[in-house]
Amino acid sequence: MSIILTQNVRINTLITNCVDNMKKWNYNVPNTIKFVIVEPRRFLGQCVFAKNGNPLTIKLNRSLINHGTENDITETIYHELIHASLPKGTHHNATWCKVAKEVNEKTGLHISRLADSSKLGADYYKEYKYVFRCKKCGKIIGLSRMTRFVKNYNKKDSNGEPLWWHSKDHGEFERIK
Repeated sequence: MSIILTQNVRINTLITNCVDNMKKWNYNVPNTIKFVIVEPRRFLGQCVFAKNGNPLTIKLNRSLINHGTENDITETIYHELIHASLPKGTHHNATWCKVAKEVNEKTGLHISRLADSSKLGADYYKEYKYVFRCKKCGKIIGLSRMTRFVKNYNKKDSNGEPLWWHSKDHGEFERIK
């Protein structure tokens, strides 16, 4: 395997386990991805693609590494590996969601489209323009720009079911900022 790992032995073990599992489950994880730990940004992880569409780098937030639990970090690694295993531009579409659901079922984790900024410390979410909380479990999600989620977080489908819910407990979101 020519995956380029970080300087952090604990994180390298998590990365290696996640990559090995994704390959064992026959997901198309590229053999050349560089993992880096970056200074706190407004993401827990980010998969960066080259112009030719191949994934180059997976960035992991230093605050997540320092303050997140092993599950938080593992979920983020899997989240980004799912991006890396799919074509550039897939984002969080139905294909991404299907793979995330399959990985959740295999691992017992709760990989979701939205990052929980509360994993990065109590004050981290304060820098976000839009902040939402799950009505069931209290998970806080911060977003810095207008997205489809921000516009539609409280909309329901024709059956009265929410279009957006917290994947861990199917709780609806409320906007708190």
